[in-house]
Amino acid sequence: MKTILIIQIILILKICNIYCDITIIGPNELSSQFNNNPIEMTFDKIGKSSYDFYTRGEIILDSFILNNEACQPISNAPKIENQLQENFRILIVKRGGCSFVQKARNAQSGGYSMILIVNNMKTSIKNIIMSDDGSGNDIYIPIVMISQDDGTKIINYLENNKSSKVFAEINFLKKKDNYKNIDVKIFISSSELRAYELFNNLAQYIYKFGNQVNFIPIYVVHRAPFYDEENPIRVINCVSKGKYCYFPKETTITKDGQAIIMEDLRQKCLYDITKESNNINNYFNYIKNFHSECLIKDKNPKFNDNCSKSVLQSLGYSIRNIESCIANSYNVKDLMSNLYIDNENIILRNEYDELLKYKLTSFPSVVINDKPLEGIIKESKIISEVCNLVKDKPDFCKFMSGIWNNKRKKILIYILIFLLVGINIFIFFIFRKYIIERINERIVSGGLDLDTRIKNVIGNYFSLSKINNDYVRMKNNPTSSVDLQNQKGKVVDISVES
Repeated sequence: MKTILIIQIILILKICNIYCDITIIGPNELSSQFNNNPIEMTFDKIGKSSYDFYTRGEIILDSFILNNEACQPISNAPKIENQLQENFRILIVKRGGCSFVQKARNAQSGGYSMILIVNNMKTSIKNIIMSDDGSGNDIYIPIVMISQDDGTKIINYLENNKSSKVFAEINFLKKKDNYKNIDVKIFISSSELRAYELFNNLAQYIYKFGNQVNFIPIYVVHRAPFYDEENPIRVINCVSKGKYCYFPKETTITKDGQAIIMEDLRQKCLYDITKESNNINNYFNYIKNFHSECLIKDKNPKFNDNCSKSVLQSLGYSIRNIESCIANSYNVKDLMSNLYIDNENIILRNEYDELLKYKLTSFPSVVINDKPLEGIIKESKIISEVCNLVKDKPDFCKFMSGIWNNKRKKILIYILIFLLVGINIFIFFIFRKYIIERINERIVSGGLDLDTRIKNVIGNYFSLSKINNDYVRMKNNPTSSVDLQNQKGKVVDISVES
């Protein structure tokens, strides 16, 4: 028994390699009681609950639920006034009365997103193990515990200020140990060709990183416009009565939103199965073959169950396992009836929560270690970013880094060329101005300006022409006497007598 307890404590410590805290962000009257610092909390993984996210939500106190410690079914969960899809309801209750699983199941059935349990003793919460009683397989909401002192402050404030609302930020983000493990989340849809092109280009690199990189495809779903959680209705292109939808666009392969969601589920289930068996290449093989055989092989794409199953069979994958995974996500035994499409879907719920977490608006999008990748999404950019983060870099990382370094070098070369051309043009105009000024100085140095010198040259030219004409006329007329005196370097003096 002692050994089992030690093992459980070790497991808890391993799970808590996570930032696990809750911060009261409003109102200030309450957050100031905690000096605006995070509140310590502890938790254990029960059922299918997820502990790798952060969110903001409202802490809700119900006196009836508080008094019976959430040990009875909840049918009158308070309605949040602003029915936005980002609302996250946190039920605060006291410890005791029944198992943690029973409390969580009642809160989950009552429409709450998380249950916050207040310890009923002054002891530290660090050593408390919230164990599963063996019946928690249907639980998917987080279950956390805070100390008696911290919980009492929150409860007292809500009881004394019934018109006020308390909002908190919950942080379960996993710690990164010097980026030894990199999470690469790619948000795509199975109906977009560019997603397949991106995945096919990434496949040759992803597996070479080994266990350093967790490649995680996230399939994008949206909520129906004017979705009413209290009175949901069936909506075209949606499942779960409008809770999860995909609305086809011009670039979408098919116009059937439900068919897109079904293929999303098939691909996600295949990813989970191959990830669990540590053979993610099988997932990429399916993506590659589904793309080539069902989407681009013929003029008319075959985006349907039959083509998908044909590809799965050709690759030796179990269709039964995939369909069982999809059925479990709808909480049904099989997919024989289409009535399951109105049920809540756990896989789509998680995908949608991831979408809200990062507030993404364009797709495909990439998030690396919880940081969205900006700009145009290309495989070279993704791999280059991952190469910068991983500790043990594959050989191709040097090549990828070289590509970006060469681009930087080219940009620097272009800048230098531009500067050199600019400097040469500047020097040309400076010297041109200088040469013109020097020429003018030399011309003026003789005492005459340029215009006067030109006039003298033209005058001499016409004088010489007149002399030549007189000489010819004198030669033809012997009665005329001409006294010519022409000395080299002297002015010519000519007199003609009749």
